[in-house]
Amino acid sequence: MASIKLVNGNNSCSGRVEVYHQWWWGTVCDNGWDLSDAAVVCRELGCGDVIEAKTGAYFGQGSGKIWMADVSCVGNESTLSSCESRHWEVNDCDHSKDAGVICQSLIRLVNGSNSCSGRVEVLHDGQWGTVCDDGWDWNDATVVCREMGCGNVIETKSGAYFGQGSGPVWLSDLQCYSSESTLSNCQSSGWGHNSCGHEKEAGVICQLKTMLVDGFSSCSGRVEVYRQWMWWGTVCDNGWDLSDAAVVCKEVGCGDVIEANSGASFGQGSGQIWMANVSCVGDESTLSSCESSNWAGNDCDHSKDAGVICQSLVRLVNGINSCSGRVEVFYNGTWGTVCDDGWDWNDARVACREMGCGDVIEIKTGAYFGQGSGPVWLSDLQCYSSVSTLSNCQSSGWGRNSCGHEKDAGVVCQPKVQLVNGFNSCSGRVEVYLQGRWRGTVCDNGWDLSDAAVVCRELGCGDVIATKTGAYFGQGSGLIRMADVNCVGDESTLSSCGFRNWGVTDCDHSKDAGVICQSLIRLVNGINSCSGRVEVFYDGQWGTVCDNGWDQSDAAVVCREMGCGDVKGTKSGAFFGQGTGPVWLSDLQCVNTEYSIRYCHSKGRGENSCGHEKDAGVICNSKTKLVDGFSSCSGRVEVFYNGQWGTVCDIGWDRSDAAVVCREVGCGDVIEEKKSSYFGQGSGSIWMADVNCVGNETTLSSSLMRLVNSSNSCSGRVEVLYNGTWGTVCDNGWDLSDAAVVCSEMACGDVIEAKSGAYFGQGSGPVWMSDLQCSNTESSLRECTSSGWGTGSCGHEKDAGVICQPKVQLVNGFNTCSGRVEVYRQGWWWGTVCDNGWDLSDAAVVCRELGCGDVIAAKTGAHFGQGSASIWMAGVNCVGDESTLSSCGARKWGVTDCDHSKDAGVICQSLIRLVNGINSCSGRVEVFYDGQWGTVCDNGWDQSDAAVVCREMGCGDVKGTKSGAFFGQAKTKLVDGFSSCSGRVEVFYNGQWGTVCDIGWDRSDAAVVCREMGCGDVIEEKKSSYFGQGSGSVWVADVNCVGNETTLGSCKSPKWGMNDCDHSKDAGVICQSRMRLVNSSNSCSGRVEVLYNGTWGTVCDNGWDLSDAAVVCSEMACGDVIEAKSGAYFGQGSGPVWMSDLQCSNTESSLRECTSSGWGTGSCGHEKDAGVICQRKYKHFTQNLVNGFNSCSGRVEVYRQGLWWGTVCDNGWDLSDAAVVCRELGCGDVIAAKTGAHFGQGSASIWMAGVNCVGDESTLSSCGVRKWGVTDCDHSKDAGVICQSLIRLVNGINSCSGRVEVFYDGQWGTVCDNGWDLSDAAVVCREMGCGDVKGTKSGAFFGQGTGPVWLSDLQCVNTEYSIRDCHSEGRGEDNCGHEKDAGVICNSKTKLVDGFNSCSGRVEVFYNGQWGTVCDNGWDLSDAAVVCREMGCGDVIEEKKSSYFGQGSGSIWMADVNCVGNETAVNNCESRKWGMNDCDHSKDAGVICQSLMRLVNSSNSCSGRVEVLYNGTWGTVCDNGWDLLDAAVVCSEMACGDVIEAKSGAYFGQGSGPVWMSDLQCSNTESSLRECTSSGWGTGNCGHKKDAGVICKNSVRLVNGSDSCSGRVEVLRNGIWGTVCDDGWDLSDAAVVCRELDCGRFLEAKTGAYFGQGSGSVWIKNVKCVGTESDLMSCPYDLGSLSCGHEKDAGVICGDIHVHLRIEVKAAPGVDPNDPKIMKTLLKEIEKKVPTDGISPLRWKTQSNGTVFQNVKAFLP
Repeated sequence: MASIKLVNGNNSCSGRVEVYHQWWWGTVCDNGWDLSDAAVVCRELGCGDVIEAKTGAYFGQGSGKIWMADVSCVGNESTLSSCESRHWEVNDCDHSKDAGVICQSLIRLVNGSNSCSGRVEVLHDGQWGTVCDDGWDWNDATVVCREMGCGNVIETKSGAYFGQGSGPVWLSDLQCYSSESTLSNCQSSGWGHNSCGHEKEAGVICQLKTMLVDGFSSCSGRVEVYRQWMWWGTVCDNGWDLSDAAVVCKEVGCGDVIEANSGASFGQGSGQIWMANVSCVGDESTLSSCESSNWAGNDCDHSKDAGVICQSLVRLVNGINSCSGRVEVFYNGTWGTVCDDGWDWNDARVACREMGCGDVIEIKTGAYFGQGSGPVWLSDLQCYSSVSTLSNCQSSGWGRNSCGHEKDAGVVCQPKVQLVNGFNSCSGRVEVYLQGRWRGTVCDNGWDLSDAAVVCRELGCGDVIATKTGAYFGQGSGLIRMADVNCVGDESTLSSCGFRNWGVTDCDHSKDAGVICQSLIRLVNGINSCSGRVEVFYDGQWGTVCDNGWDQSDAAVVCREMGCGDVKGTKSGAFFGQGTGPVWLSDLQCVNTEYSIRYCHSKGRGENSCGHEKDAGVICNSKTKLVDGFSSCSGRVEVFYNGQWGTVCDIGWDRSDAAVVCREVGCGDVIEEKKSSYFGQGSGSIWMADVNCVGNETTLSSSLMRLVNSSNSCSGRVEVLYNGTWGTVCDNGWDLSDAAVVCSEMACGDVIEAKSGAYFGQGSGPVWMSDLQCSNTESSLRECTSSGWGTGSCGHEKDAGVICQPKVQLVNGFNTCSGRVEVYRQGWWWGTVCDNGWDLSDAAVVCRELGCGDVIAAKTGAHFGQGSASIWMAGVNCVGDESTLSSCGARKWGVTDCDHSKDAGVICQSLIRLVNGINSCSGRVEVFYDGQWGTVCDNGWDQSDAAVVCREMGCGDVKGTKSGAFFGQAKTKLVDGFSSCSGRVEVFYNGQWGTVCDIGWDRSDAAVVCREMGCGDVIEEKKSSYFGQGSGSVWVADVNCVGNETTLGSCKSPKWGMNDCDHSKDAGVICQSRMRLVNSSNSCSGRVEVLYNGTWGTVCDNGWDLSDAAVVCSEMACGDVIEAKSGAYFGQGSGPVWMSDLQCSNTESSLRECTSSGWGTGSCGHEKDAGVICQRKYKHFTQNLVNGFNSCSGRVEVYRQGLWWGTVCDNGWDLSDAAVVCRELGCGDVIAAKTGAHFGQGSASIWMAGVNCVGDESTLSSCGVRKWGVTDCDHSKDAGVICQSLIRLVNGINSCSGRVEVFYDGQWGTVCDNGWDLSDAAVVCREMGCGDVKGTKSGAFFGQGTGPVWLSDLQCVNTEYSIRDCHSEGRGEDNCGHEKDAGVICNSKTKLVDGFNSCSGRVEVFYNGQWGTVCDNGWDLSDAAVVCREMGCGDVIEEKKSSYFGQGSGSIWMADVNCVGNETAVNNCESRKWGMNDCDHSKDAGVICQSLMRLVNSSNSCSGRVEVLYNGTWGTVCDNGWDLLDAAVVCSEMACGDVIEAKSGAYFGQGSGPVWMSDLQCSNTESSLRECTSSGWGTGNCGHKKDAGVICKNSVRLVNGSDSCSGRVEVLRNGIWGTVCDDGWDLSDAAVVCRELDCGRFLEAKTGAYFGQGSGSVWIKNVKCVGTESDLMSCPYDLGSLSCGHEKDAGVICGDIHVHLRIEVKAAPGVDPNDPKIMKTLLKEIEKKVPTDGISPLRWKTQSNGTVFQNVKAFLP
């Protein structure tokens, strides 16, 4: 790691100096800091010469340590730490005195458009050179941008994009990783080692470190600077001048500076103010290179933010305004054009943005705006729309193309000025657009003709006609962007004029400025100002438009630009006469979003061969219309002005004025002029008064259309008046679009049906119209295209007719024949009828007009709720035989003193009903006709037909159609319940859902809801928002049902919506469910059973698929479907098989809504009963266990649908409650109910409290409980549970490995290994609470199990909650034997760290996503025994305390552990709350367990015959397949060194007992031999002659001695060698080392680093060997500490000393000392007499004849 760095500088060679010492970075105090000191820093960092030494925290204050002060360098030192200074961290400085430095950078960017783009050049050996583009990529460029202190890389450039450099090509074939601090740190071919020429030089475009914000173009705005690794901030305007601004212009790649702006001229920024008191000379390359105050060290606020206006480097030439034209760019001091090769929308968008204009409207090619001159600078542009300037886009290079000016590119952008609310597109209120933000108005202070002229010019309009002040065109809204505008008059844009700072004004919108310019479009020779030949003004001359391609979209743009209404028709072929002059436009392709026809795509101005015989014309809607009349030729007169419609005052209004209106709207003669708001009062402005028309024009008479021969005024045969004669319409081509125009013209509602074939009888007289082609945008049938008046050959047998929606409707009723009466007034809206005098005669007319049955009741007093808007009719007085309500006597429309509390209503007999359905909105369709009910045949019955029925019944949208005598959405629903048959009651009324108040709510009311919902009997009515508070209206209160009603709406109750309830009293219900899942381990899986006709039955699996199963999961309020089960997977049911051949689409809310063969009609038996497995964790109300040991233990959390997970308060929490949780999750019996946040505190809501379960409930939500979310608990009382797991691992090496067994139907069984893979195993590991899967095992690797093989062919996707949720063949549905039992090895949740082998070390446990230690408070042999068992080791040897194996880090998860000793895992033992203790790591617990492996029959502990312990018996390993990888695992597990050799053929002698393992295939990534693939335990046929062995490097070595048996003792620990401290080192310790190394007996124990001092760690001290141990690490010892240094390293000298003794023995005559019995006794006596050290052995010299005693002498060697 580098020991010095620069922070917060402009690039990698400038910044605050920080040094690294004692694992911490700290700063340098500037006391005495000078250029000599700074020069050393520059040299140490590999930068160039020092430029400046900075003091006073110039680059911002650091934090943490101040390591150095009073630095005094000569200047030639290689590192700063070599200079004289005070002691580390000895100073009285603070961070306000942090030192900094600016060094010459070793990299630069040349010839780019700004300081962060250009050709890359590097300084090496005193000379600048370039970089070759071989291998030049994004990573390389990223390093350059970072080193330059710029932002992210925008684009890499190659091929000398920025021009060819000179000098050496220093670098080539760069391979940066993007993390390097400098380019010189990247791998390359070496300095100057390449064959590149300058034509291959690399370049880059980086994000700038300075930007302009909120300006009117990319070269103007508020100055903001980027501080490396931090954020953007502004610059204070103290001392801000043109020199400073000039540097900004240069840095951002703009032209010369125009103006330096202060006082937040471009608006106030936010965040930091990075720079103040900037003082640039003017020739700096970046603003950060200028002198300034310390970064962020200033007292400015954002009212003083500096800004700048620079000359732009892009311009638009020869366009119709400043935002359109030929694109030209400035480069190398010359303006040039852009070639249209590859010119597209993205390129144009960048140009528009750079110009400060709005979005691109159109791209132009082929020199559309004329040919330019000078160079063609850019070609083949490939811009990303996020690029800020055109020069940053990828291209072929500056001037590198063969384009001519005939291919100059152009663009039309949205202008940055617009006119609003004017008469046309060249008049209105002035609004300005600021850099992609918002539009604002202009204050009229000083507003004059010069200012207005600039606006007219900028918009491409004609000369200014008038300036308007005082919000002449209406007041705007939002900001007032400009004030005190002062234009000379020749500026190209308004933003170029002088004005006050943007947004700084004391104006309000009453002073919004406006303008009227000469329009550049006109309509000639039409019947009014909104129709005629289209002419446009260009180049000082009016010309026409050719009709080639002339269509509705083109005409719509003209109508809008003229300030007229919508287009009524397009005209071609010089319909309005031939014009004169040029034909300016042809082949227009408008998309109807353009601001002007001039913006539409066309061939180009004058670029066509059209003659005036093809002049285009248009008819637009007039600026006069008739409103609220009886037809399109009657009504209130309204005129269009200033962008809105207004009325005409009746002062002086007479027949002559009215006649002009009739002519203008295309109607006949005037019948009557009306005053005093006869057609109702208008709104908005009254535009005209004192109208004085001559009125002598001749016109037609009356209305021009009627409907004949029907029962009401909105249906019948269509007849039109032409040339004073009524005639019919031929049905050739007659369709809904044509009929819709008729309905609109007749002031009726929407079209219902177009009728043909003289459906309403044959007419007489002429057939006026035929072959109509209406688009339904016309206001009259006469505007539609047709064959012409009277030109067809039709007879009256083809007379067309229409059925329109009547002018009356019923609202908020139970169905389409009941409700509040509302009538329609054309052009307005629906309104109600006052109930004054409302009676059965009036109601009867409504029933007849709507086609309903007889009247049942006339309702008053807003019985169906109060309407809104107008009350159109009052004082209705019908005889009773009228065909329409409007035919009855009544007061004037809209003249009434009623309010909506008196809205009239009606109940008519419905002519439709649904029979035998599951609720009131489903069933067999029956209709009433001719006094009799009948059915509907299903021929052609489809969704559209059903939708009409649902609507007519007052139900919701159609959910499904049924045919074949199988018998919509309900108007009542249950919300937030735990199934589809429980929840808060909500009803649909007045277009929205609302709740029911629980006042008077009882079992009878609830029973009706259950029946209406198609559920079973009512279980319980709920009050007081038991299922949570609803929202919106409380529609019903005081419901009083008898109990036999079919719908809640049929019960008695007060008026809907009239109550004083709030949502705290929302009513709910729990009904018996109509579906259940049976015979599974949890409530979200099982055999599907449905309730029908009071009997439960099953579902046949014919056609049963995931879509069907998904509906079941949804209906059961479970999560997504996991699997559809067939073949009675969950056992055979009994009773009827109710449903078969289901075809669900997964949009149904209930299985009953799916198409099927019918109830009980199938021939299925129960062997085909269908089942389902649904995801459990997303049930409507469900629960989950969090932070437990496995999937069946943890903190209880419940899910409330539509909300989130929350916890359960432990008030009253007991075993009964916990038992329900265990059952619901499909776990085994409850083991313990946990309180006091035993499994950690949750977060978010506490949903349940006061839970009171009996214990036999199927779900927790079925238990008694306080209201959801109502509790005074906090998370310290979160409840938890420990359940018996339904999965276990057997015969493994620890609790996280073994044969997989599952519990089902009261019995444990195994899993077949067919298809067994990592995904399946991963689910098991997660369910067991273990870590990630380490390996899968098959072939009964962990031994054969017993009992059933429950699962086979598992297909888990590793998202399942349990292995039982995975797809499989079915429980017990396989032919597997136990020889195929599957197993798994998972990462353990407990591990031993820093021990001398895999069965010793510091105990660490995994919890909450991280490892932590165990405190040794109360730690004993019982606790340690559990760890040994869990780790798969042998018996516990010793528990260790006080960080015997070193201190851990991180959390201390467990304390006060209290194990019985028979637990399978330490986290199953009693302990304090996880993470809740006052321990530190000095008390970390450890353990030494008996190893499950040993090396036998060798001279040391790291070699020998391999033996393993299994099932309590030691056995050997067969050498079949035995290799170095297998042996390496053994060496690692034994904590020895690397493997030296793998031995076979019983090299270390034959063992005894079982041969446990054979055919091992280790990969040397395993931590234990047991994790390797093998043939299985004890399954091989090997004999002991093939016992495997290993020779490993010892874990002890002797260093620096005279031979291999003497030297400094070093031990291997965690793969690292370290020494032994000589504290307590003695001969017994040395003897063990000598024995372990097979170096004979000890000679001497050495201390005090006799063999020299070692390095690295001192691993152990206080060794206490008895002397008989086989290896040093088996002796008691303490871990090393900092108190022992290498001057105390222990050593040993080993070797053999042979002492020969000759003993003379006297024997009595006749006694043979070599007699075996005598010899044995004699030698024992001699051994007693000869003294030894107790370690060195006595060895008797045996003669060749096998005797010890020779003659009378024996020798004792």
